[in-house]
Amino acid sequence: MSAEDEASLHGILELRVTITRLVERLAATAPGLIVVLTRWQPQRISSRRIEDALIGYDLAPAARVRLRSAAVARAATERVPLALSAPDSSPALAYQLLVEQLAGVSAR
Repeated sequence: MSAEDEASLHGILELRVTITRLVERLAATAPGLIVVLTRWQPQRISSRRIEDALIGYDLAPAARVRLRSAAVARAATERVPLALSAPDSSPALAYQLLVEQLAGVSAR
């Protein structure tokens, strides 16, 4: 979800309510809801406000991807996956962390 858009925060909260309703209706197990905060800039008040709200709603971001980093722009221009063009960049590492968390959830 975007760290620049409060509507994204509202949307993820609505998604959580919808998941809860479906789980109750279908007597199913709730899937994990993992938040990836995109367009994140720690120096921006809006980014910090949205991140704090997520934490307050017990939806701490699993990963934070900075606003259009140079590595992401370069990978897009070269049409090379970020994991190959800049594997040690903060966006690539954030996505790797997300993949590891998702793999851990699916292994349970």
